[in-house]
Amino acid sequence: MSEPDYKHEPASILRDIAFGEPNEAVILEIGRFIYRFSYLEYMIRVLVSDSLRLETTQFDTVTSNYDFRSLCAVVRDLLLSDRKRNLLAFHGDEEYDRRVKAFIKSCLEINDLRVKVAHGTWTTGAELGTYHGKS
Repeated sequence: MSEPDYKHEPASILRDIAFGEPNEAVILEIGRFIYRFSYLEYMIRVLVSDSLRLETTQFDTVTSNYDFRSLCAVVRDLLLSDRKRNLLAFHGDEEYDRRVKAFIKSCLEINDLRVKVAHGTWTTGAELGTYHGKS
């Protein structure tokens, strides 16, 4: 009589997920993405601060109250309302508006990906990570 194959039993699968060794390359890529996103968020906060002409001491008090989507909406509105201070305005109003909106759209798309990365469940197989969550 051969030994049973425990690899396909639910308890074995759960044990592997909870206590198995994760794929380090996947963990590094997730960490790299989150690190870069946090820098993007910081730069958006800097744009808000610059547009509002905040003092350094006001930076965190004002900008930390926004989630990323709200920061993007605020910076979009500020950039569109204060063309005189922005070099891109040199390209004309329509082109400037298009570029600002495209930039904000890209930021929001990156944020949607960040939500999946940060709030999804990740499991690792032999070589790759697998995302489990809502699309």
